[in-house]
Amino acid sequence: MKGASLWLYRLIYGAGLLTALTLPVAAGAFNFAQYNSGDLDQILAAPRPESGVNLLSPQKLRFEVSLLSYAKSCNTKFLNRSMVMLGAPQQMVDTLPISKCIQVKTEKGKNATMYIQDKVAESLPQEAPLGSALNIFGDFLFLSKDGPGILVNEFQVKGK
Repeated sequence: MKGASLWLYRLIYGAGLLTALTLPVAAGAFNFAQYNSGDLDQILAAPRPESGVNLLSPQKLRFEVSLLSYAKSCNTKFLNRSMVMLGAPQQMVDTLPISKCIQVKTEKGKNATMYIQDKVAESLPQEAPLGSALNIFGDFLFLSKDGPGILVNEFQVKGK
């Protein structure tokens, strides 16, 4: 993409990312329908860059996983930087609390780390025991040598 096309893409994506990340997560307010089914095992098997990061056209995906760990502090600096590079307004990124990651297990038994919004992470221990089957709703933003950059925006405990 060049010039005006890149600017327009960033404007449109930034508005979409801003909407998705700032909506209240109260029941009924979250737009689950905008998330397409994703295959985390396929994403984990994809070739990774040897160095640097591949920024992607952001994808809103739903994954079926098992919860291995509750949210723990992790380095979210590149996640924040990538959101800005992909068009999210810097002010929104600066005020959106994202400081944690969770560990999940895929359907084929592979472990993966995902970033999670702090507000979403707060309710996880009350709603989902470790080992719970979850539907995760997240933005797939980049792929690095360490794995995919996926930000969890919401979750549902399967069977509830």
